[in-house]
Amino acid sequence: GNLKLIQELNRSIILRTIRHYGPISRSEIAKKNKISPTTVTAAVKELICQGLVYEDGVGVSTGGRKPVLVRFSSDSKFIIAVAITNSSIKIAEMNLEAKVRRQKIFPVYNLTGKLVIDYLLKSIGQFLEEYPDLTKCIGISIISPGIIDVDKGIIYENTKLKLKNIPLKEMVEKQFKLKTWLENDANAIALAEKRFGAYRKFKNLIYITISDGVGAGIIVNGSIFRGRRGGAGEVGHTSIDRNGIPCDCGNTGCLENYVSWPAI
Repeated sequence: GNLKLIQELNRSIILRTIRHYGPISRSEIAKKNKISPTTVTAAVKELICQGLVYEDGVGVSTGGRKPVLVRFSSDSKFIIAVAITNSSIKIAEMNLEAKVRRQKIFPVYNLTGKLVIDYLLKSIGQFLEEYPDLTKCIGISIISPGIIDVDKGIIYENTKLKLKNIPLKEMVEKQFKLKTWLENDANAIALAEKRFGAYRKFKNLIYITISDGVGAGIIVNGSIFRGRRGGAGEVGHTSIDRNGIPCDCGNTGCLENYVSWPAI
């Protein structure tokens, strides 16, 4: 069991190195990660078999044979990305480097509660009807505003859409038989900025979103800071006026009721 776990961890480290630094030689991968060349060779062979990396030319020789370089295969598989907002559901096909290849927007039409969840499942199903074969799809990634339990895949609370304790990950996996992830929208944007944007070198980052609501994704030491129940970034529900506008969350004078796009 421990050996298998170590092998999986090594493959993950090696794949991440190829994504970040490829095209790169096997010997350079070994040096960067202090992993034995034999382990790297075995892991790369498996990653090639899985279609996640491929050999791409040769590098400069340092005294022996020219090294064969390997590169990440971003188009070998794809993921279905779903973005829930208070006004629409956006669904896209993305490659493994987050490049959008197909996208469709489904207006929410002021639906809330069970109705919006039923509409979400119907919209995903409609989007997936275009695919005769989903063997290359690694799963469905869903982002939503509100307080999210990432480990359990539950929307604890979204006051605007009137969602409470919705086991969305379980529901989607049961209906579509695809692995599913669920994340808070601001957290996901912060992670994307850290991975693909201009702030890759920074370990600490706060990304504030202003759209249908107001939220923040907080990265501390390279990882999302979630707080005790996943609500650390819910800055939109900070009261700025105790006698202000009543909010759907039960508070008064919440920030997002003054500076979100609908409010503006």
